[in-house]
Amino acid sequence: MSEPRWIPVPNYCDQRGSLAVLEWKALPFLPQRLYFLYDCPTDSIRGGHRHGLAEELIVAVGGSIKVTTRQGTDVREFVLEKRSEALYVPREVWHQLQDFSRGAVCLVLSSEPYDPTDAV
Repeated sequence: MSEPRWIPVPNYCDQRGSLAVLEWKALPFLPQRLYFLYDCPTDSIRGGHRHGLAEELIVAVGGSIKVTTRQGTDVREFVLEKRSEALYVPREVWHQLQDFSRGAVCLVLSSEPYDPTDAV
């Protein structure tokens, strides 16, 4: 079984601003869905499930977010706050998003179209 891991997101910065690029060939799956989480109260909890089929790539495009993952007894915490990395969450890995900073925006790429029966 695969483990959650960081995926680099190349950033290019100059006097005009910054550009972050995710190329499909660098991803562990071909995205079939994209969604955003925003305006989340700082004490809200999102997720709290695992997917049987879907893999996800989570990026904090604004602010910071904590992601807790669990595989059996292995519990890990990841703080997403750098625009230069995304968190890969393989299928069958329980995960929960929490501790949203003020103004946090989270982008999620999913390997599967939305299916409410896939969340366990």
